Amino acid sequence: MLFVRAAVPSFSVVALSMAKTLCKIKKLLKEDPSTYIEHVRKPKFVCRSCGRVANQKSLLCKPLKIKDFDKASKS
Repeated sequence: MLFVRAAVPSFSVVALSMAKTLCKIKKLLKEDPSTYIEHVRKPKFVCRSCGRVANQKSLLCKPLKIKDFDKASKS
């Protein structure tokens, strides 16, 4: 009989699936800093609500492309 061990999701995966955005997960930085850093490394989006940045649009509650944000601020 072959047993396959199921992968147990880490705190960060569970937290992101429950809250959906970095804007609402403040504990992630303390609990799993390496995952948080991966999400904010080379940011492409900024949240219009709280100012957090992320490299995926789905990680922010009110995302705006940084390029668009930069253009809007110069106008």
